[in-house]
Amino acid sequence: MLDYAAVGTLGVLVSLGELLSRYRDSPRAALLGSSAAWLYCLLNALVSMSALRLMIVFNVTFGQSGDALAWTRILAAGISAIGFFRTSIFTVRIGGQDLGIGPVTFLQVILVRSG
Repeated sequence: MLDYAAVGTLGVLVSLGELLSRYRDSPRAALLGSSAAWLYCLLNALVSMSALRLMIVFNVTFGQSGDALAWTRILAAGISAIGFFRTSIFTVRIGGQDLGIGPVTFLQVILVRSG
């Protein structure tokens, strides 16, 4: 259970770092004044914990064992949300702009609402 808490915390920290770097001019407003930002952080935590669960279920070991395996899984799962939320299944051109369709669409909507 501690592994899930650690990976969820890492997922939240990664998303907070992303939001803070994106909204450098008013990071406080982006975080405290936006429920979308907190939803994004929560979803990052859930995706990270889901990735950890999948690694355990499918016995992904990265060639490690013991504590090294646990920490490797935590780090890999904790940053997995970054890749997931940047995935687009396909791209559509609308009005001269390319729009990614997939989890990246959700990320774009949340980041616009956070600012």
